[in-house]
Formats: sequence, structure tokens, C-alpha cells
Amino acid sequence: MLTTANPFDSKIILEGIRRWVEIETPTEAPDQINKLATLVADGYRDLPATVERIAGHSGCGDHVLARSSWGQQRPGILVLSHLDTVHPLGFIERLPFRTEGDSAFGPGIYDMKGGAYLAYHAFRQLCADGARSPLGVTQLYVSDEEIGSPTSRALIEAEGRKAKFVLVTEPARDGGKIVTGRKASRASRSLSKVSPPMPARGRRTDAARYANWPISFRRWRP
Repeated sequence: MLTTANPFDSKIILEGIRRWVEIETPTEAPDQINKLATLVADGYRDLPATVERIAGHSGCGDHVLARSSWGQQRPGILVLSHLDTVHPLGFIERLPFRTEGDSAFGPGIYDMKGGAYLAYHAFRQLCADGARSPLGVTQLYVSDEEIGSPTSRALIEAEGRKAKFVLVTEPARDGGKIVTGRKASRASRSLSKVSPPMPARGRRTDAARYANWPISFRRWRP
């Protein structure tokens, strides 16, 4: 494990992202997704947070729900991520994790293990500093986004209704461009999204720039 005086040193963050990326997680491989879910859940064990693991079904992996120990009495912040990717098992042999300049490469790093890990890392630092955000923080990692969230949709909607803000950890488009609305799914009628649309299955999403990753957000409409 790398250590440094700067908790947001890119080397530390990239080391964590590498561990997540190197566990391949195609949606149709629930055992693989559950390996990553275990790694994610274990990362919260020493933090002031409660962790719930929702068992997968219908061929999908588990979902992980982590809640801060503070601020849960009123609507807070939901950080939404997914652990599954579009890449088949073995793809990492063709595209091993590597960095070149200010870019990192690996299966699913762009959509969305890079952003998901950044949110996790930020929560760890919030706890390490002893700081408490004005609002409670809930982080939800689902296993089936790439096939339309058939087993997590109800969970996402239930947690979203409890939240004041919902942040989605997908990166922005090139140049920091954002999308402020979507018409592709019923979920877009309930959520206003500031981020790129979720990529279609098969789209190449294996590179991400990490020098200045913005975390996009959705805001739940009352």
C-alpha cells in the first residue's frame, strides 16, 4: 500500500483504482462482481459507517450500501455507482491496467470504476480528517447497471427518494461537457442528470483521464 503525506496523491488513488479494475466484473459474472463487492464492503469496516450487502438474484451480483454514522436522520447525499462493466472475462489480458501521461487504462476504468473509487476514497478522507459533512452520506454500489438495473432499480429509487442530492460517479465528457437531461429511460423523468449518458453495451470505455476528474451529479426531483 502506498503512503504519502498527501491523501489525494494520484499515486495512492491510482493504486486503489488498479485493485478494483483488476477484478474483472462483467454483469453476467456475479461471482466476479461479488469479489469486488467484498473488497468494497471491507473498505468501510474501519470507518464510522454501516454496511449492508443486498444479495443478488436473477443472475446478477450483490449490491453494497454504505451509510455514514452521522446525518441519517434527515435527507442527505446519495452517491450512486455501479460495479459491473461491459467487458467480458479475459479482456484484461488485452487491456491490462496501465498509465500513460495523465491517462489510465483498464477494463471499466472509465465506466465507472475510476469515479466510484474516487467517491470511496473521498469518503475515507472525510472520515480520517474527523470532519463531518453537514448532510449524511450514503454510497450505493449496484451490480447490474449495464443491463438496465433490473435488480437494483427499486433500491435506487427507494434510496433516491430519501436523499436531498444524488451524485452519480460517471465522468464528464471531453472538455468537461455535461448532459442536463435524458430521454432514454423512465428514470430520467424522476432524475435530472448532470453527466454524460450511460454508455451503451459494447461502447469502448476503457480509458479515463485522472488529472482532473469531475464527479457528475443527479438531483432528485421532489
